[in-house]
Amino acid sequence: MPEIDVTEASAEQSRDWLEAWRQRTEDWFRPLGVPAMATSRLDGWTTAPGTVFALRLDGVTVGTLAVAQRDDRVVITDIWVDPEHRGAGVGRAARTHAERMAAARGTEILVNRATDHPAAVALFAGYPLRSQRMVKALQAPPDGDGLTGPGWRARPLREDEYDAWVAEQVAGYASDIAGSGLSTPAAAAERSAAEFRELLPDGLASPGYTWWIIEDEATATPVASIWVAHGREPGVSFVFSVEVQPEHRGRGYGRAAMLAGEAASLAAGDDRLALNVFGHNHVAIRLYERLGYAVIEQTRSTTPPTSGRN
Repeated sequence: MPEIDVTEASAEQSRDWLEAWRQRTEDWFRPLGVPAMATSRLDGWTTAPGTVFALRLDGVTVGTLAVAQRDDRVVITDIWVDPEHRGAGVGRAARTHAERMAAARGTEILVNRATDHPAAVALFAGYPLRSQRMVKALQAPPDGDGLTGPGWRARPLREDEYDAWVAEQVAGYASDIAGSGLSTPAAAAERSAAEFRELLPDGLASPGYTWWIIEDEATATPVASIWVAHGREPGVSFVFSVEVQPEHRGRGYGRAAMLAGEAASLAAGDDRLALNVFGHNHVAIRLYERLGYAVIEQTRSTTPPTSGRN
């Protein structure tokens, strides 16, 4: 049986890991067209660095584990094993070490996975998916302006509709946060209300956004809505919310809302549209996959096995 040890890295090993992780992070986000997300990730570690551990296999250093404490969670920032030493259980040993750290502190363990490498995917497949970010490179609609389609049309949200819309959005976002397992209902409600106050200080007059209402073409009934923020980073718009009224779901209106959001992004000068979707929203995830959105990163978390060992 191979002997695997996890020990705190030396200063030199930590510097080497940071440089390698920086390069891997940039190499992942840049081709997706969202390089600023790499910068944000790297800045987070620089501002509040965690601990780097050396992974040793039979006395030889073969990889690294980087772990940080973020609020009430132990976050696995990175697990890296040299390719020639994969398959020997080193990655699992690193994950177990982080889980024991979390258990000793009585906290949840979380991982933000920004890679599609099969080994990394398999390593955290047992952690429930809490949320994922996705992005799409946009192209102009083949015909029309992207704001009409079979049986639907988009129009701006009106001032007289805003109060009801925002109340529904605050409640819905809080429900999504709590439903994802990332927060308690009370904390989720507080977070949702605070974020909406910060994002929309002037209501519909708050700059940098587009709101579309999707109407049934025959009846002019509002059936869905989408809220898009533009220029969140160079060339990238972001879907802040997309909602289909429950009685109208399953009729293609979610797709219509996304197409209207893509058209709004292009009109604002952005060539990428990104979004965050909670892990329990399987219907939305399937829709985004069909529309050509690619996964940028996933957040997975779980309560680690009870253990006082470290």
